[in-house]
Amino acid sequence: LVGVYFHINWLDGVMALGVAVMMLHSGYEIAMGAIDELLGKPPTEETIENIRLKSKEVVGVMNTHDIVVHSYGSKKFISIHVEISDEKSTDEAHHIADNVERILKEYMSAEVVTHIDPISIEGEVYQNVSKILNDFVKQMDCDCEIQDLRIVGDLNPDAILFEVSVPVEFKLQYEFTKSVEKLMQKDYPKTIVNIDFKDNFNPKT
Repeated sequence: LVGVYFHINWLDGVMALGVAVMMLHSGYEIAMGAIDELLGKPPTEETIENIRLKSKEVVGVMNTHDIVVHSYGSKKFISIHVEISDEKSTDEAHHIADNVERILKEYMSAEVVTHIDPISIEGEVYQNVSKILNDFVKQMDCDCEIQDLRIVGDLNPDAILFEVSVPVEFKLQYEFTKSVEKLMQKDYPKTIVNIDFKDNFNPKT
């Protein structure tokens, strides 16, 4: 109306173009949101940490890892690995898993599947190996995490087995393995080191 009053005939076209741009932008935002819901929206780092902390409220849970969350519309599905003492009986482990599933289902309104990882944190060898590995990971600064550490044997272990959660783009598995083997040979020259690398689909941002 202002354009007509002042005889600015092209103003109507410019305003229409602006409205069209706004509609295209809104359509893009709506479409991207719908695609996220359909394909599965990745969880935020805060969500993963909240799940970890909530799980550790359950008596018997020592740590958690490999937390995967899939959101499909209003439905959520959570998969989580729970570390417990290897001294727990099968019934106790099952009870702990049930409690984790129950508390997360109430907290996240999600379907939950737990995987139990029995571990031991006792003994001088375990503590020493754990410190060596964690110090090495800190030096590498690779956003890696040591998981499911197991020691086969006592003072002179036959094998050291563990998993390493690494970013998807991590390409230094061979170098990592050789460096760890060299570190372990100083204290445990006859020990076999077995490392299983797993992609971390929930990296820190």
